[in-house]
Amino acid sequence: DDGSGAGAAATPILAIGWRPETKTTAAATPTPTPSGASDAKTTNKTSSSSSSILRERHEEKSGPVLVMKEDTSSSSAAKNKQKGETKSKVIVNEDDDGALKHVLEEAGLQSRLSEFVSRGIGFFSLLTIEQNQEKTTLDFLKPGHRMRLRRSVLMSKFDWCCNLLHIEHPCPKDLSHLMVPSGQGKKVEKLIEAYMSFFNHITLKKGWRKAPFTMRQVEELLHCAAEVVVRVRASLDSTSSGLKLRKLSGNAHAYMWSYRGESKALDDPALFTRDVIHETLKDGRGYVEGLTKADIDRAIKAYVLGSSFS
Repeated sequence: DDGSGAGAAATPILAIGWRPETKTTAAATPTPTPSGASDAKTTNKTSSSSSSILRERHEEKSGPVLVMKEDTSSSSAAKNKQKGETKSKVIVNEDDDGALKHVLEEAGLQSRLSEFVSRGIGFFSLLTIEQNQEKTTLDFLKPGHRMRLRRSVLMSKFDWCCNLLHIEHPCPKDLSHLMVPSGQGKKVEKLIEAYMSFFNHITLKKGWRKAPFTMRQVEELLHCAAEVVVRVRASLDSTSSGLKLRKLSGNAHAYMWSYRGESKALDDPALFTRDVIHETLKDGRGYVEGLTKADIDRAIKAYVLGSSFS
């Protein structure tokens, strides 16, 4: 509620998305002239009672996006009936100050923003924190505050993954499966480095060839792919013993070179992310270690929803 009383009526809320780097300024309230003070007062009162509540969300590289959403006073049944509603989501990117502010506000910790910034803890680092590192990293917060922040971060990660991978499912009550399992953080980082080494190829550095996409376009997509692949490999290791020789990035680099989107753009992030996951678990002859396409599709869904892969 913006304090004007508009939130009391079951009117649609108008949500506006913006690029993360865009600064938001509050619109100045016009001051009526003495001659038209009475008319201006009446006009302001009418517009205040009928205006929609504005909420802001991130939408990378898309400019302002208007989305009709129901008021919080509407019943949950009415919300469930509304199909095709766009979820409010946080997009992961290099400049995550706005995303960090969002999750802190959701957790009721907006007053601690400067403390997070001074400690170098951003939204992306909260997304990728390992289960056994959470208490150490966030030791300056009370246990109750840590729990609220974890829930807020994981809900944002769930929305992001569902939108990225085109998975439609109600948000589970328990989202702990989205935290990076203990001992897998370093493996995820190494796999991301292997993916990103694509941009260090001599032909790109010398300008002899041009990559089908930019590093910024795929960085967050490759992180999501890396988390899924590391979990699949961990599941395989838990069910079979012995020495395994794996190419860290699998066949992913060959896929990246062959990628051709419309107008030479990364026009389908969901397809790209899924394909990178599949290609990482392939070699030149096909899937490795007895995996199948159905296995990988099931693993992707399990990563988001928390169901068992094995």
